[in-house]
Amino acid sequence: MSIDNIFARRVFASVSAMAMTGFLLLSSFAYSPEATILAGSIA
Repeated sequence: MSIDNIFARRVFASVSAMAMTGFLLLSSFAYSPEATILAGSIA
């Protein structure tokens, strides 16, 4: 296995993990208005 392939897999894994985390955060915000208001006040 080449180094490029390993690097591509690591990048893909980190990106997919961040996408899943973002999706879970968005879905949790959608179901809890308090979290959305809290996130808005922090931002």
